Amino acid sequence: MTTPHITDHEYRTSDGVNFSTLKMMDPRKGSPRHYRHAIDHPNDGDTASRGMLRGTHCMCLTPELFDRDFVVTDMNRGTAATRLDFVSGEMPEYSTRDAAKHVAWAIYHGQIEPDDVAVCDANRNTKEWKTAEAACDTIQLKPAEKGDALQIVAEAREAASFGDRTVVNLREHALLIATSNAVRTDPVARAILTHPGAMFETPMWWTDARTGLPCKGRSDIIVVFRDAEGTVIRVLVADLKTVQSTDARQMLRDIGKMLYHVQLHHYGAGVCAMLGVDESLLDYAIVAVEGVDPHDVAVHYLDPELMHTAGILRRRMLRRVAECTDTGVWPGRYPAPNLLAAPEHMLVEPTEDELAEILADSLASTD
Repeated sequence: MTTPHITDHEYRTSDGVNFSTLKMMDPRKGSPRHYRHAIDHPNDGDTASRGMLRGTHCMCLTPELFDRDFVVTDMNRGTAATRLDFVSGEMPEYSTRDAAKHVAWAIYHGQIEPDDVAVCDANRNTKEWKTAEAACDTIQLKPAEKGDALQIVAEAREAASFGDRTVVNLREHALLIATSNAVRTDPVARAILTHPGAMFETPMWWTDARTGLPCKGRSDIIVVFRDAEGTVIRVLVADLKTVQSTDARQMLRDIGKMLYHVQLHHYGAGVCAMLGVDESLLDYAIVAVEGVDPHDVAVHYLDPELMHTAGILRRRMLRRVAECTDTGVWPGRYPAPNLLAAPEHMLVEPTEDELAEILADSLASTD
């Protein structure tokens, strides 16, 4: 089945309530105030962890797109960013300290050729240096400085060739390959990923019927099962998660903490709108892979009772968004004074001597 693909930027900037911000409406994650801040101040900056998350999804689900969206290099990310900033700025003023950068900028922008840069190994204060410099038609550097300049130029050109692709280093690439191999060779996961009705990284936009809010989601995995006549009989909505452990007990803790079940229910609403099917036809699963060796893989299906709870929570969050949107009021977690009741583990029982002191103090205060 054909999967529509858009860039990460195109999806992020499109209209609609997505789960990344919607979850802020849950008291465990935030409040309407946190939700409003996330909307007004989107965190669009990229990080190494975000890059690896996208890389894992790409290698596992759409490996044919990896070379389009990623570049593998032994160059440090910080070096690449520094070089691009350097060549996009103005030429550095010439000084003995920044001579290499000055020349590198000029070479990169075609003002001089590398062969035009003369070299002299003498001290700059010596007659030998000054004589050689006077005979030089362009500029003169020490051999090490010219080497630094050429390295800066090479790194800048390589960084410029990356374009908008995400940079991963060699170690990260090896990890992506190991993770992808584990997922794609696991019999249960492979049956899902290779099904002819499978779609990956599918963007969806729909309107929530109860609140009228525009919504969006990008589901990792959607598998449409049809009968011989082409009628949809079941739909699997699944998410790929890199986890510490595939253990079922740990997965339930992760689901409760990260609200993965609510996230899947959000995607399920989009699937129902996209395919025109009833929610009763949906199944939900998490394809979990451990992020370190041996990269154990497990496919955990979520039971109907858990997904019923997810639906309640999701609708509750959407209603809160609609209410706050209508009123223009986005309160924090505790809009009214809140009493902190001490949990049992913070409480202590007085000893007999302490109890006697407390009693004595109480009697003294009544005299």
